[in-house]
Amino acid sequence: MCRFPKKPYNSVYKGSAGMDAWKEVVPGGRVLMLVNPSGNRSWAVVIVALFIIAPLAALSTGGADGEQPSLGWRVTYGPGDESNVTLFIGSDNVPLATWEDENGKLHLSRLNLTADTKIGVELSNLPRVAPEPIDGLVDVVAMDANGLLHVVWEDGNGGVWHKTYDDFGNVLSSNHRLSATDVTASAPAIAATVSEDGAAAWITWVEDKDRVGTHVRLVSVSGAGRILTSTLVDGILDDYGPSAVDVALDLDSEPHVTFIADDGDYWAVPDGEGGFDIHKVHSPDEGTLPIILPVPGGVPTAVWVDGTSTGDPNIWQRPFVDGDLGERMNITNDEGLGCFVESIKASDMATAMNGGYLAIGHYYTGTPLLYATPDSELVAIFPYIFPSGFPGQIKSVSTTTDDRGQTYKAQADGGYDEDISIRFWIIDRAPDVTLRRPNSIDPLEPVLLRAGTTHVTSLLVESVVGYSHRVQVSIVDGLQAPFGAEIVGDDIIEMEGGETARINIRIIASMTTSAGQGTTITVTVHPEGWPDAVTSIDIPVQIPDVQPFIIRAPHEPVLALPGSSVPVTLSIESWSDDDEVVEIEIDVPRGWTAEAPARTNLPAGETVDVEIEITAPEGIAAGTEVVLQIGGATVDGDEGAGAVLPAIVIPHTAVRMDLGTGIKVVAPDGGSNLEAMVSNTGNEPVTVHLYAQPNSEGWTAVVSPSALTLTPGSNAPVLVHISVPEGASHQTQSQVMVVVASEAGPTLDVGYFTASVGLRVTDHGLFVPKSTILMDGTTEIYLEITNGINALEEVTLEVLGLPEDWRASTGTPGPIYLSPGETRAMSVTITAPRDSDPEVVPIGIQVRGTPGPVTAWCDVHVPQVFNVDLAIEETTMTLTPPGTVVFPFEIHSVGNSPGDVRLALEGLPFGWDYTFQTPGGEPSVTFPMDVDDRQAAYLALKVPESADANAYSVELVLWSHEGGQLLRQTLYVRLRFPDLAVLDFTLLPARPEEGKPVTIRAHVLNLGMADAEDVTVVLKDGNTILDRDTLSIVPSMGELEVVLYMIPERGRRTLVLQVDPSNEIRERSEVNNIVKRHVDVAAVDEPVVPPGMVQASVAVVLTVSILALFGGTEVGRYAFLTIIFLPLYTKIKKDRVLDHYLRGKIHGYIIANPGEHYNAIKDQLEITNGALSYHLRVLERESYVRSRMDGIFKRFYPADMKLPTTQRNISSFQEVILTIVKNNQGLSQKDIAKRIGASSQVINYHIKIMEEADLIKVDRTRRKSRVYATDTPTAVPAME
Repeated sequence: MCRFPKKPYNSVYKGSAGMDAWKEVVPGGRVLMLVNPSGNRSWAVVIVALFIIAPLAALSTGGADGEQPSLGWRVTYGPGDESNVTLFIGSDNVPLATWEDENGKLHLSRLNLTADTKIGVELSNLPRVAPEPIDGLVDVVAMDANGLLHVVWEDGNGGVWHKTYDDFGNVLSSNHRLSATDVTASAPAIAATVSEDGAAAWITWVEDKDRVGTHVRLVSVSGAGRILTSTLVDGILDDYGPSAVDVALDLDSEPHVTFIADDGDYWAVPDGEGGFDIHKVHSPDEGTLPIILPVPGGVPTAVWVDGTSTGDPNIWQRPFVDGDLGERMNITNDEGLGCFVESIKASDMATAMNGGYLAIGHYYTGTPLLYATPDSELVAIFPYIFPSGFPGQIKSVSTTTDDRGQTYKAQADGGYDEDISIRFWIIDRAPDVTLRRPNSIDPLEPVLLRAGTTHVTSLLVESVVGYSHRVQVSIVDGLQAPFGAEIVGDDIIEMEGGETARINIRIIASMTTSAGQGTTITVTVHPEGWPDAVTSIDIPVQIPDVQPFIIRAPHEPVLALPGSSVPVTLSIESWSDDDEVVEIEIDVPRGWTAEAPARTNLPAGETVDVEIEITAPEGIAAGTEVVLQIGGATVDGDEGAGAVLPAIVIPHTAVRMDLGTGIKVVAPDGGSNLEAMVSNTGNEPVTVHLYAQPNSEGWTAVVSPSALTLTPGSNAPVLVHISVPEGASHQTQSQVMVVVASEAGPTLDVGYFTASVGLRVTDHGLFVPKSTILMDGTTEIYLEITNGINALEEVTLEVLGLPEDWRASTGTPGPIYLSPGETRAMSVTITAPRDSDPEVVPIGIQVRGTPGPVTAWCDVHVPQVFNVDLAIEETTMTLTPPGTVVFPFEIHSVGNSPGDVRLALEGLPFGWDYTFQTPGGEPSVTFPMDVDDRQAAYLALKVPESADANAYSVELVLWSHEGGQLLRQTLYVRLRFPDLAVLDFTLLPARPEEGKPVTIRAHVLNLGMADAEDVTVVLKDGNTILDRDTLSIVPSMGELEVVLYMIPERGRRTLVLQVDPSNEIRERSEVNNIVKRHVDVAAVDEPVVPPGMVQASVAVVLTVSILALFGGTEVGRYAFLTIIFLPLYTKIKKDRVLDHYLRGKIHGYIIANPGEHYNAIKDQLEITNGALSYHLRVLERESYVRSRMDGIFKRFYPADMKLPTTQRNISSFQEVILTIVKNNQGLSQKDIAKRIGASSQVINYHIKIMEEADLIKVDRTRRKSRVYATDTPTAVPAME
């Protein structure tokens, strides 16, 4: 019983290289069955003579020794289940084979047709073509018309992949998945050509998708693997249940798909509109999957092997005619093919049209073939002769034909427990060479000889294959007496692919020849070992009538330069028994010249060489071939036999390129094509290659076409496509070099031009937010402007749609300049009356520039807002506690809706009290207010007597009825206290005497900010009150004289003058209210104290008095201590001033805290009065520090610092900072430090204090912080 695999599932290779027509004789001598293209059967038996039966047997089964004629290529490896082989013809006419080894790797072999070797290249990174050994074959490798190998495979996980190689096995495109990731694809097949739309291969497979079902997918791909089209062949609505597919191309490169379905095998025929008409070819049990051939007569035909279970299988065909399937026909006439036919496999579609073999996979009985005749008939060949040395199963068969008509066959055989072999045959050998006479000789021109002489003539053998080979030369005819011929040299010639070799044939004429006799010598050349693949040529030989001489010229063409003479040597051979004088005549083409000797002496029976000169005309095209006719006669008028002299003009290559003049403008987007002209100024056709190279980074230049072939004197335009870098600015230039080179590489011409980037004009980009909210009558619209052109752009900004009483400010007066591609962030400040009605106001931002206006809109939402302003004349009040200060203020409703204002006070010191009152004196903390309403009110602060600080602050807070804070205002209360002091007193007389009245005069000072009333002044001797007085008032910063009296007692008295001894008056300081002095009172009868003693006593008393007087103030202490310690520093050198540790510490503190006063320095550094006064005086005297009076305070500054010119309630150093900032808004802290001459740390310390006091604001959003003065700074108390 024969076994027929019903459905082919796994991989078959199909080649598709171009082929020429086969010979017109069907090889072999077996019975053939012919099928009429019309579909009607006609029978013919071709009886071939028995002498050609043996070659058929050799062709089919290997000949007498069991091996088919082969060039010795065979690959053998271990047992396996699958090994597919496919033949192609490479770009250099060399046969290629792809085959699969035992590991499933795909190999590409270039076959060496002269040696018993192969050159194999493994196609890398490919999985097994058939991951599992399954029956049947489908196509997975194809070659397109450009010589690219397309490989398609299934990855075993439901994916179909594609890859391309050249015919040397080099990867051209990487692995590319064709099937979608959401389908399971299987059983891919492929066919290839090159169509007008660029498609190089068509690939089909079966795919299964959830909720869609199983369908047949067909895609076309380019040579780079890009999918061009994708189609569901069987339609998404049909449910055929396909399980295996194949694809073939008709003569119009239209894809035909066949597939196996549940109820039979189907053929999808292109409908011409991108879809398919599906026709059933046969039922499920009637055969294998059909292949589609464009035969007979170019009509697509389905061919398959039947699947009957009895008898040998047969081959069937069914054409597609007039839009429908024709009748099925049995090609093999039920004679069968033998058991175990796998499937039909088309090795090349062109074969079926032009004549050739189509392989049929077959087991055990050799390799049956289909043959397509040149008349487009399909013929089945049945060789049933078993080969000796049975090779086992035939796994795969492939045939192909090169462009000479030489046919190759390969098969993989073996399997099961036997090794698999891949065998290669040539089954129809074509000649490897052509044979001709030299160009100058007419093929019919006879070789002239005299009787009894010989002559050597040349033949040219030209290889027409791309590989090395050996040929054998034979002389097969024309050797009958009285003529003979022999090969000069070896009759075996080693040739390289494409090489031309010269062979010499010596022709012999015996003495018995006579004038007029002749013969024809036949020379043959055939591949060594292949005598039937023969090429032949006939050489006529003639014994001419009696002539006095013969002129012989070189057979090879003379190489002539245009305008230059070339010497040529001729031979004049004497055929006369007498000496002769010969005159030579040369017939030259128009424009050519030739010079020869006027006469030549020719001795009888000898040969004389004569030199002539020929000259080609100027400007003649390179490669021009001419023939010069050379004749002659004796001076007696007897003509001799002439000769012909071929000549060819030597090539002269010259190419010029014209790039035009001026600067070439290049479009900034996409580049530009710039025209140039290439001219052939030489005298031969020339193929040139062109390329361009800009000299600027990022620029590219491509010349199209990149190669040209020019005839002499012709020219051709080319385009130089220049592309510029993305974002290149307008008028940026680059020099471009354009090179014209020959195919061999030398440069023929170089040109340069300058390219400049043109202006790109696109709309400017403008981004604004869709909306914003107006808060407190103002809002910021943040926007971004992007320069849309590639040049520096000047744009202006305009605000559209503003209501009448609204205002807009861009903060940037005048135009805005944007670099190419720059995006500028900006903001527009919108201000509106606070009582603007709640609504949405669209505000337009318009940017005007070169491309025209661009407008974007932002909706400004005016919310319903209740808000207030606070008007207060004085935020600082002064009083002497206890007492009450009143802050009058006015509340102004500035929102667009009414509301209630609730007043509150925060930060009230302990023991203080307050009330809010209306102008009528009524207490109230809540005020209902309409839109634009005004309400006057008062804050009364009751300050208790216990308040003792210099200044206090409280926060007046205005709250809305809903609890939101509307406004906050800091109020200051400065307390005024008197500061009574007595500095010294005088005695009259200065030397008091016992019992005599003494007048005491003193000055009482009020250094405080408040007047002192009912000031008591007492004079005491120890604890005894001697006198008292009361001053009704001592005004602030005033001074009154008081006069007291006493009658002293004898001896040393301690006089005490004290102001406000009971401390009934609150003062800022009580330490300066008393002064003491020791006075010696003399008895009446005692001698007068010496003046020196009195002066000393006065000095001591004065010192004590001054210390008592000034010890309570900075000025007094500093002045007094300076006098005391003055002698201590008079001799200190300036360069040693800062060597003292404490003095350096004081100097550093002043640098860090410029403007600090005396008491603060003493307290911070914890230094005694004497030490601080001493060192300050040294530093000031040596110009390390400077000082100035600030009221009752003495402040110190670094000597190189500019002193403040105004007085404020902030420190002088901070006043300097504030002045600089106001005059230079936006300075960095580093810049401020440089201007003042202080360290950045010092500036940072004071900036923080002033920022907290709302005197300045700091923008820290940038890389460097920027400092600005606030518009309405709030005063802060002086930091004494």
